[in-house]
Amino acid sequence: MLLTSETQVLDKGFRSQVLEEINGTENTRRKNEAFKAYESFKDHTDTHVMNLLLAQFDTSTVNEMQYAITNISFLRKVVDKLARVYSNGVKRTLPKVKDTKTIEDVALHLCMNSKMKKVNKYLRLFKNTMAYAKPYPCDGKFDIDVQILAPFLYDVIESPEHEEEPLVVILSDFSPTNTTLSIMNTNQSSRSPTRGVSAYQTNYGDGKDQIIADSPVDKGADKNSRKYIWWSPNFHFVTDAKGNIISEGDGSNPIGALPFVNFAQDQDGSFWAIGGSDLVESSIKINALMTHITHIAVSQGYGQLTMTGKNLPKSVKVGPNHCIQVEYQEGEPVPHVQFLTANPPVGELMGLVEMYVALLLSTNNLSTSGFSSSLKGSQGFSSGVALLIDKSESVEEIEEQAQIFKDNEPELWEIIQKWQFLYKQRNLLVDDLQSVTLPLDMDMTISFPPAMPVMSESDQLDIIAKRRELALNTEIELLMLDDSSLTEETAKAKALKILEEKMGRVQSIIQPSNHNPVDGPPVDNPTPDTNPLPSNNTVPVGKGN
Repeated sequence: MLLTSETQVLDKGFRSQVLEEINGTENTRRKNEAFKAYESFKDHTDTHVMNLLLAQFDTSTVNEMQYAITNISFLRKVVDKLARVYSNGVKRTLPKVKDTKTIEDVALHLCMNSKMKKVNKYLRLFKNTMAYAKPYPCDGKFDIDVQILAPFLYDVIESPEHEEEPLVVILSDFSPTNTTLSIMNTNQSSRSPTRGVSAYQTNYGDGKDQIIADSPVDKGADKNSRKYIWWSPNFHFVTDAKGNIISEGDGSNPIGALPFVNFAQDQDGSFWAIGGSDLVESSIKINALMTHITHIAVSQGYGQLTMTGKNLPKSVKVGPNHCIQVEYQEGEPVPHVQFLTANPPVGELMGLVEMYVALLLSTNNLSTSGFSSSLKGSQGFSSGVALLIDKSESVEEIEEQAQIFKDNEPELWEIIQKWQFLYKQRNLLVDDLQSVTLPLDMDMTISFPPAMPVMSESDQLDIIAKRRELALNTEIELLMLDDSSLTEETAKAKALKILEEKMGRVQSIIQPSNHNPVDGPPVDNPTPDTNPLPSNNTVPVGKGN
């Protein structure tokens, strides 16, 4: 049964079928894959590394290797380098409104820059993410928050007219009860993946909603008590796991629009964009390779005691304070005791890791200079041109990402305006939002300052000084050029503070110190001359001159 009308969400039978599909195998697999990416991004790859090792070794071998499991955040490093749309700041303008202070104040209150940076990271990580603008109670009134959703926290019924757009969004908690099964191909291994996964499956809790705060994966552990929040342009309600509406009210959407903005990259005629798993899988495999190398280096680095001969002791202690004593009779072979050591190719294996990382970075248009597997410092200073070439990354890819945000962030501001207008009319907003008015017709445009070329601080200051000398910029613009994090208002405040400090220094120089006869003459003034100059300013000629 496909969605042909938005009113179908009011039918309990339809909702029950949707919830059955949400908890079905296909959709659970999608969420598990997204959660695996989330865990790797949050510096938790060890569980996935162990499951990958179980595809090659048995459980007892992996048990021995647990001490060597590495958890190095390759994925987070790469995603942070790729998500750079907002790294140089953003300029939000309202063509129909001259004063931009209001939008800057609201953006600062909502922490929009940091929220959009998170959207950029999630977009690079998942290729699908949503920004969810919603009101929430705050000290007897309401504030507005923008929550960035990972794709395992929501499900979508796409629009029948345009399948890349959502018509209904269902929010729910998620707990990966059967994680990482998909990374083990049972056709390629005779070992039982189920046994291995159950041995190393992460224990996420008891499945109960505790009084204290739970982690994100603990909230939805109990499927039977899980709640589902339904949103469509005209309807909004909460149901239980069977599809029964448990929320109060008439079930209408108060703003008449979905409070979500979908950010997706490379959609191919369907809602969920696929691809981009190279970063996640490579992060896990690199850690698996590092685990192999660590285990090989440690296990083969120890010398193995061997003894040959007759009448040898069954067990011995070795060390500088212990002696191995063996006995033998005349005519018997002389016992031989020695340590055997291996020579594992650790250097060659590390070269394999470096090649893997270099290919991963280069295929994602990143410089390899930021990666180092040793503590050796730089071997020399690069010239300016060499440094620029080495640090340069794909400008086309950044511009492609930027266009997604130019198109979608204004939609998010329209949703924020709807909530702000609704609660402002009822005088229910917190003071920072109640005192401002966002225009009904936002018509916002987004622009991103171009990336600054790679240069030293001295070169940057020379450029600023030259532009000041040629009167090409105001002092406010020069301050913003020096520090991209400054807004126009904060730059004005900083310029005023600098001016006040300058005036204070000048005043302290030109204004004479107050003389208090009781305290004696000021220390910084010389003792008055007993023979002052004549009033006509001529220097007298006489003894001692």
